[in-house]
Amino acid sequence: MSDVRNIEPKTISVTIDGKTCQGVFGDTILEIARANDIYIPTMCYLTKVMPIASCRMCVVNVEGVEGMILSCQEKATDGAVITTNNAELYKERQNIMKLYNVNHPLECGVCDQSGECDLQNKTMEFDVAGQNFTAREPSRPVQNWGTVSYDPALCIMCEKCVRVSTEITGDEAIKVKFGGYSSTIENVKPDTDHKTLGEAAAVCPVGALVDTGFKYTTNAWELQKIPSSCPHCGGGHEVIYEVKQGKIYRVSNNAEFTTLCSASRYGFDFANEGISKDQAAFQRAVHAFETAGTICFSSQISNEEALILQKLKEERGYKLISHEARAYQKFIQAYGSITGKSLYGGDLERLSRSRAVIVLGTRINDDTPMVKYHINMASKWNRARVAYMHPIEDCHIQNIVTQFIKYEAGSEEGVAALLAETLLKTCDLPESVRQTLNDLDIGNLSAESNVGEEELEALAKSLIKKVGYSLVVGADLYTHPRAENIAKLIALIEKYAGFNVICVPPAGNALGVSLICDLDEAIEGSTVGYNAEGDFTLSALGGGDLDMPALNQQEGTLTGITKRVVPLNVAVDYEGYVL
Repeated sequence: MSDVRNIEPKTISVTIDGKTCQGVFGDTILEIARANDIYIPTMCYLTKVMPIASCRMCVVNVEGVEGMILSCQEKATDGAVITTNNAELYKERQNIMKLYNVNHPLECGVCDQSGECDLQNKTMEFDVAGQNFTAREPSRPVQNWGTVSYDPALCIMCEKCVRVSTEITGDEAIKVKFGGYSSTIENVKPDTDHKTLGEAAAVCPVGALVDTGFKYTTNAWELQKIPSSCPHCGGGHEVIYEVKQGKIYRVSNNAEFTTLCSASRYGFDFANEGISKDQAAFQRAVHAFETAGTICFSSQISNEEALILQKLKEERGYKLISHEARAYQKFIQAYGSITGKSLYGGDLERLSRSRAVIVLGTRINDDTPMVKYHINMASKWNRARVAYMHPIEDCHIQNIVTQFIKYEAGSEEGVAALLAETLLKTCDLPESVRQTLNDLDIGNLSAESNVGEEELEALAKSLIKKVGYSLVVGADLYTHPRAENIAKLIALIEKYAGFNVICVPPAGNALGVSLICDLDEAIEGSTVGYNAEGDFTLSALGGGDLDMPALNQQEGTLTGITKRVVPLNVAVDYEGYVL
């Protein structure tokens, strides 16, 4: 077995508007133009999905080719001479914009997209000053889909939302309902309030799809945009808090390139507000630290807060207890004893390019949506085989799972051993490793775990002739009594089978905490809790003995699943004490 083939890309050269541009064989004309700072207008193009080719705004002329070419989907050829703008192309784009504006409601003053609307921008760019013709307008009532609202009268049928729903989030909740001029976007799962529809709304270039909770609350140009990172899922992805007068109105992102988990999109109202400095509570906190033997804390803290706790341990000898982070820390340490690395070797980009993905010990849709998105990308773009191994089937990923392998809860060690034996069977292994695998009682492990040998054979056959494998493991393995042995078995798969292995960190900043803090197993003496229960509790969650700032009220950093340190910034002011 091997990883994604590393083939040296072939460089090509094209001339765009008189400028010589370098690209890679397989790049589209639009991709090469954008990489070289050459503007080609689009209305339906979205970098993070496959070309949609519905708007035709990106047309260009190619020397020697008759007619106009769609630059978003046409692969560039070496030596091509391309023109992106002339009188003919301008007129074509202007006519397209005139069609987009037919009967478009003139309600920009109250539209939630006003001020950041592609239709507004392109209408002015191509000097469309009036509507010269009309069409009979069908009835298009506004539809409330729960998390988002859809106004078909504003929709320009660019299909960006459909592609995100299909290719990125994988909820497949919205489709195109074709009907000529009466075409519309249709919610095919109206009985399920998919929070991931917020990602579809985020890419809408007009005001057709908007967050229901944000609708008609304020104007886009009144909001201050504060960049930060997701404090919830451990994905480390960007978030942008949009704030006015000290209140967060919504969370957005650079939707052209990135995607949010639903927790960060909608779970932004957790600031610890209305807090002032309580001198008496502060003195009680000082006394609690002077008498405590242990600090218990959750992983919902920044790297800087984790470092302060570690320094306190070094200075005063506290025990540091964070159960989730400690379980993950032990797992990764055991993992590294085999691979020789401080962390798992996998990454999300390679996951999205995989042709086969195995998921073990995690409810991936709930535990880490960002990883689920990338598995969905692999499924949709590469037709990847997806094997899901878990005690409970997950209806939310049934559309991408090609093989569900059910095992008994608590038998994760046996399942990991069976998986290692299956995947390493044909690999070149050291004799000691080969002997260990040969000594496994496959029949007994299969019986104990309830994983049939025929299921593993089917899994192995599905990987034949596939190139680029990923293995995603999660929290069920970290909390197992034999977690360290499981970690070593999984590490063998990365080391010898060439798998792109991702050990999904628990939610919050568990990865950062596990790298920074020397965590302990047992509590000694009285406890101070930090966002966790203790004899004296410091909390950003309310109800504690001394208030602390939430993660959207402090400067700092987090460490995400991408193994990158990402920033936190203050979105809501905080007037109380900090750690």
